[in-house]
Amino acid sequence: NPTLSPIVATITVTPVLQYNGVNCPGVSESFTITVLPDAQVNSPLNATFCNASTTTPIVFSTNTTGGIVTYEWTNNNTSIGLANNGIGNIPSFITNNTSTTPEVATITVTPFYNFNGIICNGEAETFEITINPNGQVNTISNQEVCNGTATNSIDFSTNRTPGTTTYSWTNDNNSIGLPATGTGAINAFTAINNSLAPVIATITVTPTYSYNSINCVGTSEQFTITVNPSPVVLFSETNQVVCSSENTMPVQLTSSTSGVTFNWTATVPVGITGALTNGTDTIPVQNLINTTNEALTITYQAFAITNDATACQGLEYTYLITVLPKPSISNETLLLCSEQTFNYTSINGIPNNTTIVPNNTIYTWTVSNNPAILGASNGSAPEINQTLTNTTAISQTITYTVTPSASSCTGATFTLLITVLPKPDVLFSIGNQNICNQDTTVPVALSSTISGLYNYTWTATIPTGITGALANGTDVIPAQTLINSTTTPLTITYAAFASFVNLGSSCTGNIATYEITVNPTLTITSNVSNYNTYNVSSFGGNDGFIDLTVSGGSNNYSFSWSGPNGYTAITEDISNLMAGSYTVIIDDGICEPRIVNFNLIEPNELLAQNTIAALQNLLCFGDTNGQLGITITQESVPPYN
Repeated sequence: NPTLSPIVATITVTPVLQYNGVNCPGVSESFTITVLPDAQVNSPLNATFCNASTTTPIVFSTNTTGGIVTYEWTNNNTSIGLANNGIGNIPSFITNNTSTTPEVATITVTPFYNFNGIICNGEAETFEITINPNGQVNTISNQEVCNGTATNSIDFSTNRTPGTTTYSWTNDNNSIGLPATGTGAINAFTAINNSLAPVIATITVTPTYSYNSINCVGTSEQFTITVNPSPVVLFSETNQVVCSSENTMPVQLTSSTSGVTFNWTATVPVGITGALTNGTDTIPVQNLINTTNEALTITYQAFAITNDATACQGLEYTYLITVLPKPSISNETLLLCSEQTFNYTSINGIPNNTTIVPNNTIYTWTVSNNPAILGASNGSAPEINQTLTNTTAISQTITYTVTPSASSCTGATFTLLITVLPKPDVLFSIGNQNICNQDTTVPVALSSTISGLYNYTWTATIPTGITGALANGTDVIPAQTLINSTTTPLTITYAAFASFVNLGSSCTGNIATYEITVNPTLTITSNVSNYNTYNVSSFGGNDGFIDLTVSGGSNNYSFSWSGPNGYTAITEDISNLMAGSYTVIIDDGICEPRIVNFNLIEPNELLAQNTIAALQNLLCFGDTNGQLGITITQESVPPYN
């Protein structure tokens, strides 16, 4: 029977009598055969419990029907608090495990199926009951520390294996610097005790052991952390701020705890001299010198020690003395140009390391009297910023008496001796030049009426149409061959100034101008009288003329004419001329004069004579048949009248 319930088979028996070949059936009889299933028990789940706890009953179950199933079980580990065998369900019991590891018992359950007094046993099932040990924490050592010092970190441990043990703890005195509760290890912390007596905190640690997801709380352990008091250090003076080279106030060390001794050490920054580096009861008077331009602070660390067995060396207490820098500046001389603005601030470390200029230095100054210098006045500011004007043509001097100070620290007075040069002008070695096209200029040297070593700089404004000109230069405007490609005079303008460099800036005089005018090439065209190819219309006539058109040069021309029979004229154009040679000299006052020659011609004289052969006299008075004849012996300009 492979099923979970009884299977019943009904058997019917029919008897048959055979006689003489005749079958005679009788009354049938029936009976049954019942086949019972094997007993079956559902597999119980494994169970885990903590030591000394009361378990829940373990109830067995089955899927078979039609009969009664009973159970018998055995236990292979009675140390867990359960008997070695039993019938029916496993009742609750008080667990037991005093070891350091989980105890595991294997329970074997055998089912029995009872039907009408027939009992069939089934296949046994096994499961486990695990009893965890309760959590355990190893003994923790007490600690005793001094106020302000770090405790040792505390890592809890256990002998429980193989599960996991976690720890929670409480602190009954959180004034020592440890929280009231926490979990896991206790990290090192700075212990606190501001009282005059030891402070004891009791730490209670509760371990929890976990295995098979069952947490078992163990017995708590306690330990103490004792924080002993430490003496404080009091200073008789508040932190000091002094100027360099000044004495400090003495500082007496005291404590609210009696019977203490004191020790102090000083951290002295580089740049401070005159400082002690250690001592005991008093920080004495010291003359401290700050050789830098920044405030420097000496840090004193002081602590107290008592002879009390429970007391500790006290915390280090800090005392500060700040030494402010004091300006230290040497006398200086300056060279200025008239109308030059100077901004004076001394630079730390220049010209040498004895020059000390703090960042917040203020200068307070008075000036000497020099009526020849304008713009100087007394004042006080982070810089001396004034524009000095020399009203003469010679160098002038003025003295600034300066007192530097920084953060209420006043340095020694120093002087600025300032020489103010007159502003340089520019002179040109020759006057403006006026030249012809393609001529070479004369070099022009630049100088000044005021003595001194100056740099001369010039720039040229070159008009369109000029080539061959330099655009800029220094000291001398050199010789240049200049070409004017236009028909009008063009002027190059040179702007020149004198300068010298002082205090990082350029002292520059006023701009002076110089001009070079380049005249275009002189161009001459003419219109001469023309009478049928002759310049004079008739022999011996005087109706000839010469008209000139002149361009280029300076546009300012003079004319000088000469001609036949002592002819002279000074006009551009001449007329009423007879035949002959004429010469004109054209002068523009700049370029080489131009000479132009003209030759005016006239026709030949008309010559004729009588023709004898043509003569016919009149024979009678009143006749009209007489005639004359001539012969032209020299042609002139036909037709003839």
